[in-house]
Amino acid sequence: MLFSALTRHSLIASLSPHPARQFSIAPGWFLTCVTDDFLSRLDTSEEEIALGESLMAALEPREHDVMFVEARFLRARNRLEVLKHPISGRPVYYGQDGQGNFFLSTHIQLLRQAGISLEEDREVLPELLIYRTVAPPRTLFRGIRQMQLAGSLSVELKAGTLVLRESRTGYYPAPLAETPADPAGSVADLLSASIDRLAPAASRVATLLSGGVDSSILSSIVKDRLAVCDTYSTSYPFDGPATNYEQKYALSAASAMSTRHTLFSPTPTDYLTGFIDALAVAETPLNHLQSVPLYLLFQEAIPVNLDRVVCGEGADTAFGVETLFNLRQPTDLLRRFCALPPVHTGLRVLSPSWPRARHLANQLAQRRALTRPISDPLSPMWKYHVYGNVDWVESHYSTSWPQIMGSRSTELQTLTGRPFEDMLALYALNHCDVSTTTAVWSKLGEGKGKILYFPFTSESILRAAFSIPWKTKLKSEKHIVREAGRRLGVPELILDRPKQSFGITTDQWAVKGGPLEPLIGIAAKAVDIKQLRSLQGTEPTKAMTLWCLLNYAVLQRLFVMGHNREALQDELSDNCRRVESEGHLEPLLPFTV
Repeated sequence: MLFSALTRHSLIASLSPHPARQFSIAPGWFLTCVTDDFLSRLDTSEEEIALGESLMAALEPREHDVMFVEARFLRARNRLEVLKHPISGRPVYYGQDGQGNFFLSTHIQLLRQAGISLEEDREVLPELLIYRTVAPPRTLFRGIRQMQLAGSLSVELKAGTLVLRESRTGYYPAPLAETPADPAGSVADLLSASIDRLAPAASRVATLLSGGVDSSILSSIVKDRLAVCDTYSTSYPFDGPATNYEQKYALSAASAMSTRHTLFSPTPTDYLTGFIDALAVAETPLNHLQSVPLYLLFQEAIPVNLDRVVCGEGADTAFGVETLFNLRQPTDLLRRFCALPPVHTGLRVLSPSWPRARHLANQLAQRRALTRPISDPLSPMWKYHVYGNVDWVESHYSTSWPQIMGSRSTELQTLTGRPFEDMLALYALNHCDVSTTTAVWSKLGEGKGKILYFPFTSESILRAAFSIPWKTKLKSEKHIVREAGRRLGVPELILDRPKQSFGITTDQWAVKGGPLEPLIGIAAKAVDIKQLRSLQGTEPTKAMTLWCLLNYAVLQRLFVMGHNREALQDELSDNCRRVESEGHLEPLLPFTV
């Protein structure tokens, strides 16, 4: 937890019971800071007041520490400087009130407690419903912004007024001076060095092991270098044993690497209560359905004394997301033949009745569109991580596709001129995979006394990754990462099997009367019940739009309408009983604007 404010009035009483410290920095001006001595700490000297979040935080020694967020008030200049590191996985929100006071925190709730009014920003809703997230610097709340990955800002007191300057370019790793001679070996060494930083806290380390390549590599390094064998995974309560691939992958990987593995399997009721609790803690939409089981894993399965949790999130982005691998230039004769214009035309003709032809035709069409500028709504860039139903959103919110992706396009104009592979990877890094998911998961972990650590997002790894030619990285799927795993002794069983995403396999999770039905009545007090009902069913994009709308509605009730978490949980219990007896329910109170 981190909070800092520059105000004309005292905030000590407002922030109770949090232990705030206040400093008089100029006549009539105060600097107020809040840290928790777990994830954050405060240090003072004659020159500066420094607070920050880090991997070690209150632990000693600090020479191995990894900084996540740094905020320094320079006394001589009356200036607050803030830096968010790429590896942080931490959201940093900021804003000013009507009197010109400045507030910054990793927690929306602290901003509200300090006096910032939280109002919904409906302009971002179409973006959320399509992409499952709102990309930095925007948030769900009007007037509240969030720092971008590796973003920086400064606030200086000049002539009685605060002057805000912010960096909004995103994070673009500077390549190394030379391409690593042995890319896989270099990546293996850098990952090992990142795990070594946990040595002072080795007895407090746990590793998330999904059974995929990334988490298996980190689990192997943690076991070899820290002598820590404790690994953990979870699963959805909606899939049967035959289709629970995450469980199969995790257990087989743990067996192959001889770790002490704990698999936590929540019940459907656990998932529903966890959904509300996780949103209250994350303070932002849960862009992945797996976020709820992860939150429950932190709460129920990982012991309290294991408070540093290693996670493999972030590897795909820098080393080649699946989309880039599929869009690479064809190397085999069949794909090169299919790319010929007459053959491509024939594939499109056959598409309605032949799924394989449809798949190849779509890939070829996307590859031909790679030359489109990122300002073009038809650029393949904007289809990446599109989960919602675009037609439904355009119809219900009187918007258009160019408007939906417009803000993201504006933020990414600095990428113009780069190869498409760079543009997509950096877009995913700054606006999709890494910045969003790590921010959500770090808050979920923090809510249960865990500090999450994402070695694949360290600056050393990202710089090395962006120094390796795409031709090398896309030689095969996750080529460099798999080769690094071989150098580190990860079993071939894990390295050679196909990639599995942690997704729900059943198509029944969003149907009327299905697992999420008890949440409909809760959401209907913030959004129109007709919209919710129109999205229920088995169609994947509508189901994901429903998921986003449920997230939005609960967040509005918690943070804008001011309903407490306990009241929502009581409603949920009542709804569960009604669904059990009636099969589905209609809200007891109608939606009102």
